[in-house]
Amino acid sequence: MTGASGFAGSHLLDQLRAQGPVVGWDRTDVDLLDRQAVRNRIQALEPSAIYHCAGAPHVAHAWHNTAQALASNTLATHYLFDAVRRTGRRCRVLVSGSATVYAASLHAVAEESLLLPNNPYGLSKLAQEQLGVHTNAEDGIEVIITRPFNHTGPRQQPSFAAPNMAAMPRMPPSK
Repeated sequence: MTGASGFAGSHLLDQLRAQGPVVGWDRTDVDLLDRQAVRNRIQALEPSAIYHCAGAPHVAHAWHNTAQALASNTLATHYLFDAVRRTGRRCRVLVSGSATVYAASLHAVAEESLLLPNNPYGLSKLAQEQLGVHTNAEDGIEVIITRPFNHTGPRQQPSFAAPNMAAMPRMPPSK
C-alpha cells in the first residue's frame, strides 16, 4: 500500500492490518518518484494487490505547484505501473482518484458525467486515471479507479476545508 501515513491511507492501513499482514509505504520508505527504487521494492515484494493512496492530496496547493501535483499523482503512478508490469505477476491495483476530474456542475454528478477538470489537481488525477486505463488495456494489469468526493475525519491536515472550518474561532452571538 502506498501513502500509508496519509489521511485516507492511514485509515485504510488500519483496516487492512486487522485482516492480516500488509506492507505500507510512506515517503520515508520509498520515493515513488525514484523509478528504480519503486522497481526494486515491487520486485522484492511481489504483491498480489496494491492500494495506491500516495500522491499530492491538496487542490489548493496544486495551483501553487502544478509540477509537484503532476509528478506526485501522475508520474509516480506511471512508475508504479511500470514496476508491476516488469514483475510479470498478476497484480490488482486500486488507484485512489478524485471526483475533481468531473466538470463543474450545479446538478448531481454521475459516473458518466463530463470529465473536464477545472484545476491542476483534477488534471493530474485525470492523467493518473488515463494511465490506469492504458495500463489495463495494454499490459493486462487489473486497475481499479475510484473517484471519491470530499471526505474528512481524524488525522486530516488542518489545511483542508472541513478541519479548517471546524478549527475557526466561533463568533460571539449577535445582540
